[in-house]
Amino acid sequence: MSTVDELFSGEAPVGEVDATVRIGWWIVAAWALTLLGPCVCVTSVPGALAALWAWTAADDEVARVDRGGLPEARRPKLLALRQRAYRGMVMASVLCTVQLVLWADGTYIALLNLLLQVWQNGPLAPLVPLGYVSP
Repeated sequence: MSTVDELFSGEAPVGEVDATVRIGWWIVAAWALTLLGPCVCVTSVPGALAALWAWTAADDEVARVDRGGLPEARRPKLLALRQRAYRGMVMASVLCTVQLVLWADGTYIALLNLLLQVWQNGPLAPLVPLGYVSP
């Protein structure tokens, strides 16, 4: 059988990589980005996108199991991965909302000003509110 016939025959190629490993790493990356979101200020959105990608990839793999293209033994692992990716999307949505609130009420600006002051004066310098003029 030629290479072209192998590609278009509908059979899985020999030595196929298990997609659950790839999906699992995408979920780990999504959760890490999402949890860093409130600390680093903008990583919840990329975390949500990574979780969405992992969820759709897991859903596609479950569909392949349903069509008979993959062994039925993979179904529980794929369903668990899809559920973790879904939880990651929910968590990213909640933390993105928290970030929007923190940006809107000025908490991030105050935190960034504090970090700038510590960086300029050193960690042991007394913290003085910005705009404060001593008498």
